[in-house]
Amino acid sequence: MIRIPVCFSCKYFIADYSKKGVYKCSAFPEGIPNDVFNNKAREDKCECTNGYHYVERRYKRQQTEESNNIESRKDT
Repeated sequence: MIRIPVCFSCKYFIADYSKKGVYKCSAFPEGIPNDVFNNKAREDKCECTNGYHYVERRYKRQQTEESNNIESRKDT
């Protein structure tokens, strides 16, 4: 089974592919440690570092769909 690190879907993840194998985020601006990158779980609400923790990234399409759903509920 292929396991995709949840860091990729965190809103604090920084997509900087200039150095192969080095992933960054706001909590780890110099690079996410391998043990954190490979083992972090969504259910794990513990602090990564510096007050940061996993928060699911919200994409524009998701935000638009959610706001449309809220607007349609207001009309009823």
